[in-house]
Amino acid sequence: MKSSSSLWPTLARVAAGLFFVVSAVAKLFSVDSFEVYIFTYGFFSLETSYLLARACIFVEVAVGIMLILGCWPRVGVGLGSVMTLLFTIFLCYAALKGRTDSCHCMGNMVQFSPVQSIVKNSMLLLALLYARRSTKWQCRPRWYVAAPVLAAILVAVFAISVPDNWRYGSSKEPYNAKALSQMLSNETLSAVHGEHRVLAFVTTGCGYCQLAADKLLSIQRRHHLDSAAFIFVAPEPVEPASNEVLSPSNFGYHLNRIDVDQFIAITYGQRPLVLQLDGDSVAATYHLRNINERDISRWLTR
Repeated sequence: MKSSSSLWPTLARVAAGLFFVVSAVAKLFSVDSFEVYIFTYGFFSLETSYLLARACIFVEVAVGIMLILGCWPRVGVGLGSVMTLLFTIFLCYAALKGRTDSCHCMGNMVQFSPVQSIVKNSMLLLALLYARRSTKWQCRPRWYVAAPVLAAILVAVFAISVPDNWRYGSSKEPYNAKALSQMLSNETLSAVHGEHRVLAFVTTGCGYCQLAADKLLSIQRRHHLDSAAFIFVAPEPVEPASNEVLSPSNFGYHLNRIDVDQFIAITYGQRPLVLQLDGDSVAATYHLRNINERDISRWLTR
């Protein structure tokens, strides 16, 4: 009878541990979306968001392994409960802010809105509370065993997904200067002339373009920069669109449309392409992964 009564708490503990590990792995393999999601709230810099995303993944893996193996019951259940509670508080804030986009708590594997994720976290908290009744804790490793294991997990997380600011520096992205000059002569883009601007070339249905746009718009909001300083350019759609805001990709900003051939001529077909402009002169170029928050904010506040 005693064995039967401890079975269900043990299963709850193992199930919660597996959930943490699966959630962490899902985040790791779509970490770009997760780190940008953190950055869009404006609390942390882009570089800090890179580190926070991976720190969350590391803690989730560590907690998951502790729960599955039954190591340090109070630590495993306690850390898991505190982490889930903190995520839930954050999701409540997101819901109150009106955010309905995926919270990336399961990476891109499963799309949860903040409200759906709050319900999921409530169930996880109940499982963790129930798991405290489990009496079948299987191992209590010494610190000199645990420390190398935790260090290995941490190194693995950062090795599998190196933060962009560690891996990419400044670059000189290719672009066609003559074709760019011709585009800038267009009356629609005349506001570009004589001022510092950020010009981003994106395409519909491109996930990397969406991430680049989210980074740029979050930089604009975080530093209270002039929204007119950020200009987004996309090729004309194959079929006429009902408006100039991308509906399928839900970019959420105005797009200036140019001819497809002109777009390809300027970007050589590579996108997203981000240019810092001083009038008609290009001062710096970026791709998705080396967008520099500090340089762009300083450039636009000169």
